[in-house]
Amino acid sequence: MFKISLLIIGSEILKGITLDTNSKWITNFITHYGFSVDKIITIDDDPTKIHNAFHDLWLNSNLVLVTGGLGPTKDDLTVDTFASYFKKEIIFNQECQNIVKENFKRCNKVWDKENLYHNIPKDFKAINNPMGLAPSLSYQKGNKYLILLPGVPREVKGIIRETLPSILEKHKTEIHKLVTIQTHGISEEKIFMEKCPKLWDELSNYSKVSCLPTYTGVKIVCTISNLAHEQIIINLFKESNISENIWQYGELSLAEYIVLKASQKKITFSFAESCTGGLAASIITDVAGSSKVFMGSAVTYSNEAKTELLNVKELTIKNHGAVSLEVVNEMSKGSLEKFNTDIAISFSGIAGPGGGTELKPIGTVAISWRTKKNCYEKIYHLRSDRKLLKLRFANIGLMNLLNLIELF
Repeated sequence: MFKISLLIIGSEILKGITLDTNSKWITNFITHYGFSVDKIITIDDDPTKIHNAFHDLWLNSNLVLVTGGLGPTKDDLTVDTFASYFKKEIIFNQECQNIVKENFKRCNKVWDKENLYHNIPKDFKAINNPMGLAPSLSYQKGNKYLILLPGVPREVKGIIRETLPSILEKHKTEIHKLVTIQTHGISEEKIFMEKCPKLWDELSNYSKVSCLPTYTGVKIVCTISNLAHEQIIINLFKESNISENIWQYGELSLAEYIVLKASQKKITFSFAESCTGGLAASIITDVAGSSKVFMGSAVTYSNEAKTELLNVKELTIKNHGAVSLEVVNEMSKGSLEKFNTDIAISFSGIAGPGGGTELKPIGTVAISWRTKKNCYEKIYHLRSDRKLLKLRFANIGLMNLLNLIELF
């Protein structure tokens, strides 16, 4: 078995200043090639701690990926630490200098000979960094590989995409494919303990099963080594008691899937957002090509904005309150008319930590989803903190949007 480990270097990660998103992305990337990560260690910027942590990984892994510490500041100790570990002299490397010069030129920065990115441990190789300045470094000893990466996520992604596939393909011994099923409106406990108590065992006959709760529902991932088993697994879900809760047989995010489906059907949509503050629009516009189907969002946080921009009646707000079905219905109507779209979704809720009442506690959200012919609305009651409530509000609205698109 080809074992892969990650060593994440960064005191700022351990202090909670920076969030480690590299581990998740790298692990996901590796999984799609049929491999899994054996161990992940996060360590602060201390040479002794780095040395000891790496020693354990190097002894028990075929590939160790290290992120962080390749920058120009005094706390960037990765190069010196690994040169010391392998007892390698740090020397000038012409290939590395050529890469650095090109990177500085690409970033419209002036390179000078005082830049030390081109000095690397002997027998290490420089790897181009298509998104940054500092090159990545690699070292191979027998059947073991070491890759030193920067800590900036966009740089890590660029280097991994260009470097890792060739190594993984070389050591791939069997076919692995992920079959992903995404559900909504049901918990994993209800799926596997109430609705489909035999499903996990049935899936295990053909695959390795994993389950991940998400903001939109539950993602079930089946890893297969026989491609003929893919359709068997899909059929098991289609014939199960949760078939109506499945919104996608695939790995796209909810926003990506919405944009894909709306593009295929040439459907346009818009939003009217109060409590979500433009978050629904942000989620959609993270997807490339969303401009073909998403026309815009009116972020009407105040009552005045609702009346002036969306033509919500002042009397409606006075009689029913901003968080009400009556108000979100007028908001979605205003969005549909202002943006001239096929579908409009509106949100008005209470994300806290204050503002809740006995009748409308924190976590209450009213959502309306409307077409030119029909209007639907519902009040949801959720629990979480402010930031996560906003995200959950947005995702409920987006799921309703997908359902409408599917019906067109």
